[in-house]
Amino acid sequence: MNEKLRKHKMTVICLLILFCMEATVVIYSSTIHFSQAQLSDYDQANKDLVQMRREMQSIQLAEKEDPHVRQGLNELLMARPDGCHLLEVAVGDLYDADGNALPYAYVTFMPENDGALQAFRENINRSPMLRDSSIDSIYQDAEGRRVVRLSIRSVQP
Repeated sequence: MNEKLRKHKMTVICLLILFCMEATVVIYSSTIHFSQAQLSDYDQANKDLVQMRREMQSIQLAEKEDPHVRQGLNELLMARPDGCHLLEVAVGDLYDADGNALPYAYVTFMPENDGALQAFRENINRSPMLRDSSIDSIYQDAEGRRVVRLSIRSVQP
């Protein structure tokens, strides 16, 4: 019985000590006051942190970007013969949801005749940066003009 009473007293004493420590921390923390300068510094640090996160995201995006887009676009424009009217151009490293590389460029254009289409494809295949143009679709627009969409693979410079 004595042993039980001693353990009970020890438990009560430990709990009182913990309660006193907790009360001291609560009282101390409630007396702390921040100056207006400290609060404005905190607000400015939060704003700076948001800006730093934006900059980090733009750096991470830049690391994923293709550095040869300008050269690829230039090669594509140089390969375009007379008689091909560009409607849409997309150039650069393109990836699907699984991370597989897609064709380097997509071009939608209106060739005046079959010769212009053939010349465009031949010029692309002779380009030092572009290869393997393939026709994705050929259709007629509302005015009856033929519209062609090409996929083009890149050969890294």
